[in-house]
Amino acid sequence: MPQLSDELLEAFLSYSWPGNVRELENTIKRLVVLGAEVPILEEIRDRTAKQPEPAALNENQTEFDRFMNGEVESVSLKRIARSAARAAERRLIERVLQRTRWNRKEAAEILQISYKALLYKMRDAGLADRV
Repeated sequence: MPQLSDELLEAFLSYSWPGNVRELENTIKRLVVLGAEVPILEEIRDRTAKQPEPAALNENQTEFDRFMNGEVESVSLKRIARSAARAAERRLIERVLQRTRWNRKEAAEILQISYKALLYKMRDAGLADRV
């Protein structure tokens, strides 16, 4: 097999591989079958672009920044706190899922919540469609 380009190697290293090793294996198999890097690069870029961002945190960070810059007179501490808690919870759940290779049962045990609660939190955080 020919050597991979630096661009493809960088894409492989920067992608989070939410489907774990199976996703990587399937991607390598497609690369071998296709014999071309371009479709694989496009696929990884599309997947990366579809990864959800914690939008609520970004919105409230803007609200916080506007308050700190003197653009607004008041700010909702409760709303910012709730948003920050949701964003932190989402990051933790995602990291635990990655660590467990997206084994939801094992992740629920590590997080000390029920399996059903984890599924609800994953859906709420936009992580359910990544499985």
